[in-house]
Amino acid sequence: MKRNCVSLSTVGGLFRHRSEVTVRDPLASPAWQLALRSSSLGTRSPDHPVYLYQGTVDELIPYRVGAALRDRWCARGVPVEWKDYPLDHVTTAVTGIPTALEWMAGRLADEPTRGNCAA
Repeated sequence: MKRNCVSLSTVGGLFRHRSEVTVRDPLASPAWQLALRSSSLGTRSPDHPVYLYQGTVDELIPYRVGAALRDRWCARGVPVEWKDYPLDHVTTAVTGIPTALEWMAGRLADEPTRGNCAA
Protein backbone atom coordinates (compact mmCIF):
# COMPACT_ATOMS: atom_id res chain seq x y z
CA MET A 1 0.00 0.00 0.00
CA LYS A 2 2.91 2.39 0.50
CA ARG A 3 3.27 2.61 -3.30
CA ASN A 4 -0.26 4.04 -3.67
CA CYS A 5 -1.77 7.40 -2.88
CA VAL A 6 -3.82 7.75 0.32
CA SER A 7 -7.13 7.38 -1.53
CA LEU A 8 -6.11 4.15 -3.25
CA SER A 9 -4.62 2.78 -0.03
CA THR A 10 -7.80 3.60 1.87
CA VAL A 11 -10.00 1.86 -0.68
CA GLY A 12 -7.57 -1.07 -0.85
CA GLY A 13 -7.72 -1.47 2.93
CA LEU A 14 -11.48 -1.29 3.36
CA PHE A 15 -12.99 -4.14 5.37
CA ARG A 16 -9.54 -5.48 6.26
CA HIS A 17 -7.86 -5.67 9.62
CA ARG A 18 -4.73 -3.57 9.95
CA SER A 19 -2.64 -6.77 10.18
CA GLU A 20 -3.68 -7.56 6.59
CA VAL A 21 -2.38 -4.27 5.20
CA THR A 22 0.64 -3.50 7.39
CA VAL A 23 3.93 -5.24 8.03
CA ARG A 24 3.79 -4.42 11.76
CA ASP A 25 1.16 -3.06 14.12
CA PRO A 26 1.39 0.75 13.97
CA LEU A 27 -0.29 1.06 17.37
CA ALA A 28 2.67 -0.78 18.94
CA SER A 29 5.09 1.83 17.62
CA PRO A 30 6.49 4.26 20.22
CA ALA A 31 6.23 7.05 17.62
CA TRP A 32 2.51 6.30 17.09
CA GLN A 33 1.89 6.19 20.84
CA LEU A 34 3.67 9.56 21.25
CA ALA A 35 1.55 11.06 18.47
CA LEU A 36 -1.64 9.74 20.10
CA ARG A 37 -0.66 11.18 23.49
CA SER A 38 0.34 14.56 22.05
CA SER A 39 -2.95 14.93 20.19
CA SER A 40 -5.11 13.83 23.10
CA LEU A 41 -8.50 15.51 23.08
CA GLY A 42 -10.36 16.35 26.23
CA THR A 43 -7.85 18.47 28.09
CA ARG A 44 -10.19 21.43 27.58
CA SER A 45 -13.96 21.26 27.55
CA PRO A 46 -15.86 22.56 24.52
CA ASP A 47 -18.26 25.40 25.18
CA HIS A 48 -20.77 24.10 22.64
CA PRO A 49 -22.61 20.78 22.17
CA VAL A 50 -20.54 17.98 20.65
CA TYR A 51 -21.40 14.99 18.47
CA LEU A 52 -19.04 12.02 18.77
CA TYR A 53 -19.22 8.67 17.06
CA GLN A 54 -16.89 5.72 17.29
CA GLY A 55 -16.50 2.22 15.89
CA THR A 56 -16.48 -0.48 18.55
CA VAL A 57 -13.89 -2.44 16.57
CA ASP A 58 -11.91 0.57 15.32
CA GLU A 59 -8.43 -0.68 14.49
CA LEU A 60 -6.79 2.78 14.44
CA ILE A 61 -8.36 4.63 17.36
CA PRO A 62 -9.35 2.16 20.07
CA TYR A 63 -12.96 2.35 21.22
CA ARG A 64 -11.83 3.03 24.79
CA VAL A 65 -10.14 6.26 23.62
CA GLY A 66 -13.38 7.68 22.18
CA ALA A 67 -15.44 6.47 25.12
CA ALA A 68 -12.99 8.05 27.59
CA LEU A 69 -13.25 11.40 25.77
CA ARG A 70 -17.04 11.17 25.93
CA ASP A 71 -16.90 10.35 29.64
CA ARG A 72 -14.52 13.26 30.42
CA TRP A 73 -16.65 15.78 28.59
CA CYS A 74 -19.91 14.43 30.02
CA ALA A 75 -18.45 14.64 33.53
CA ARG A 76 -17.66 18.31 32.86
CA GLY A 77 -21.25 19.03 31.82
CA VAL A 78 -20.66 19.22 28.07
CA PRO A 79 -23.79 18.21 26.12
CA VAL A 80 -22.33 15.25 24.22
CA GLU A 81 -24.37 13.27 21.73
CA TRP A 82 -22.69 9.85 21.42
CA LYS A 83 -23.25 7.06 18.93
CA ASP A 84 -21.23 3.94 18.43
CA TYR A 85 -21.20 1.52 15.53
CA PRO A 86 -20.11 -2.15 15.53
CA LEU A 87 -17.66 -1.33 12.72
CA ASP A 88 -14.01 -0.58 11.91
CA HIS A 89 -12.48 2.90 11.55
CA VAL A 90 -13.16 3.72 7.89
CA THR A 91 -16.56 2.03 7.70
CA THR A 92 -17.67 3.86 10.84
CA ALA A 93 -16.46 7.18 9.45
CA VAL A 94 -18.45 6.73 6.25
CA THR A 95 -21.53 5.13 7.84
CA GLY A 96 -21.78 7.86 10.47
CA ILE A 97 -21.73 10.82 8.08
CA PRO A 98 -25.52 11.11 7.50
CA THR A 99 -26.33 11.09 11.23
CA ALA A 100 -23.51 13.52 12.00
CA LEU A 101 -24.71 15.91 9.28
CA GLU A 102 -28.29 15.65 10.55
CA TRP A 103 -27.09 16.50 14.08
CA MET A 104 -25.08 19.47 12.74
CA ALA A 105 -28.09 20.73 10.75
CA GLY A 106 -30.08 20.77 13.98
CA ARG A 107 -27.45 22.90 15.69
CA LEU A 108 -27.29 25.31 12.74
CA ALA A 109 -31.09 25.61 12.93
CA ASP A 110 -30.75 26.54 16.63
CA GLU A 111 -32.52 23.37 17.75
CA PRO A 112 -31.56 22.59 21.36
CA THR A 113 -29.71 19.47 22.37
CA ARG A 114 -28.88 18.12 25.79
CA GLY A 115 -26.83 15.23 24.50
CA ASN A 116 -27.23 11.69 25.74
CA CYS A 117 -24.64 11.54 28.53
CA ALA A 118 -27.14 10.13 31.00
CA ALA A 119 -28.41 7.50 28.55
